[in-house]
Amino acid sequence: MQFSWIELLNFFSFHKDTPWDFVQPTFWAFFFVIITIYSLIYKNIPFRNFFLLITSLFFYYKSGGLYFWLLIFSIFTDFYYAIFIEKAQQKLWKFFWLLMSLSTNLLILAYYKYAY
Repeated sequence: MQFSWIELLNFFSFHKDTPWDFVQPTFWAFFFVIITIYSLIYKNIPFRNFFLLITSLFFYYKSGGLYFWLLIFSIFTDFYYAIFIEKAQQKLWKFFWLLMSLSTNLLILAYYKYAY
């Protein structure tokens, strides 16, 4: 069997016609590899968390394509809203940033649920 960069690139690319889901053999092979690696690194908590983050994002990309960037946007906005909430001195400002976070996430959800 000869190594092919095109096949490797094809594996890591999103295909609109065949997104990953939980019933495909490719997912189960991926899952088996991830569980095996996880069982080897589970004691190293920072590396384990980073590994799970990367593999989860990869699965989300393979199953959703461009919605992956929506997830990244949501992660970063919520991260910064949490920082703003922590740094706010008054409860009113904490409540304001909480409402901003909730509003951002609910507007994204409403748009993608009802816009079509």
